[in-house]
Amino acid sequence: MSIRRPINRIGNLDIDDHEVSYRADLNAFNGESVTVDNIEKALQRKNVELNEDKKYFHFPYKVQQFSNTIIHHYNNKDYVSYQYLRQLLFAYKLPYFVTMVEIAKLSNHTNILWDAKNLIFDEDSPGLLKAMLFETDEMKIFNNTSVVSGIKELILVAMTDLERLNGKPTRSNFFEQDDHVIKFAEEILRIENLDDLEHFLNQTLLEEQKKQDEIEKVEMENAKRSKGKKNGKKKKVEQKYISNIKSSKAKAKKKNNMLYIGGGIAVALGIFLNMGLNDNTGSKALDLEVEAAPSETDQEFNNSLLHAYRLAFSSEVESSIDMLDEIGYNNFDEIDRGIYIKLHRDMKDYETVITLAPEQAKEVVSELVAETNIDELKKLKENLKEPNPYVEFEYAYFNQDYETVIENKDKVDINGIREDQIFQSYIGVEDYDGAEDFAKEIGNSQLLSEVNMYKNDSFSE
Repeated sequence: MSIRRPINRIGNLDIDDHEVSYRADLNAFNGESVTVDNIEKALQRKNVELNEDKKYFHFPYKVQQFSNTIIHHYNNKDYVSYQYLRQLLFAYKLPYFVTMVEIAKLSNHTNILWDAKNLIFDEDSPGLLKAMLFETDEMKIFNNTSVVSGIKELILVAMTDLERLNGKPTRSNFFEQDDHVIKFAEEILRIENLDDLEHFLNQTLLEEQKKQDEIEKVEMENAKRSKGKKNGKKKKVEQKYISNIKSSKAKAKKKNNMLYIGGGIAVALGIFLNMGLNDNTGSKALDLEVEAAPSETDQEFNNSLLHAYRLAFSSEVESSIDMLDEIGYNNFDEIDRGIYIKLHRDMKDYETVITLAPEQAKEVVSELVAETNIDELKKLKENLKEPNPYVEFEYAYFNQDYETVIENKDKVDINGIREDQIFQSYIGVEDYDGAEDFAKEIGNSQLLSEVNMYKNDSFSE
């Protein structure tokens, strides 16, 4: 059954499952040029004009005229509505808020209707929102809401149970009522211009991405300390949805890449500017103590860094790496270096990964061996300025260069597979005493029995 909702003063949205139609009164345009042909040509021109920015817009697949009504038809099969953001945790909403600022920057030549019903997104495109209704030469959207007011309202609509922002929401309106969420909303309400809004959201993303990386670092260290302990607990699953809101897509994709750079680094959990918050849970405005503004140089650095991360959010990893290269690896702190290395790993640039983070060689080489990617191993062996023992060991074993395997045995972690590889290498060079000593050293009685068999066979000859 179709649902009709007013979207502006001249038109409605008709929603029928995945099919959405915008119906506008032709008489409201006051121009003979408003025909189907002219509207389609204007849309084509807009598509070309927007160039790469067209990713923020959802174009109709068909335009029709019925009597005095112009109808734009949209296929939204692969999208969910803006209201779906309500079901995501605060951290997962932030990149979408940043995207709205990016769309707002285009408003001088492509204005959109700042209404939750006009925005959609694809869960497989992290942080990317699309607008259905936008102005062309032939179609006006009659938007009376200022850009900043529109974004502020949409941010709070995603965070609360309010459909419209009439005054200041109370804490009870928020789906998440943690202090950092309330502080974030308080600052959003205070902001009056787009530049300040962009700066605030960017700082939030940058600071919280670093904080989350610190949390992950601690968790990794704890995991290492508890390695080998069997506690029977299931692996922790990352929480993405607000537990007290039923998801309309319970079978939604379970990919964890929505807030990840290159699939690996989670961003944005909240905001930690130096703000004061009293114990009052009502709607009274709160006093803020804002930190001193960063220096111009620091701000330029942060802006460049954030732009690079945004490119990674949009899966433009190569462009992101190019921008990070311009900033310079030596200028990064430890966390940013980790992100830079992760991006290279996602691009399968293993030479850079191992050069900058030799400790990752073990995992990288294990992946290559599992994929039987010997060509990449060979490339690493030939191109690494500093020989890496894991590369040397595995490439040598594949090529039956048993002497090199034995030379590197004390430089790699020995697991069950490598035990056998080292043992077979000793046998391959007919160093049975070495094989026996190695079997004794690791306490492997099965290998010890095998070496005795080889020795007996050798003596019998």
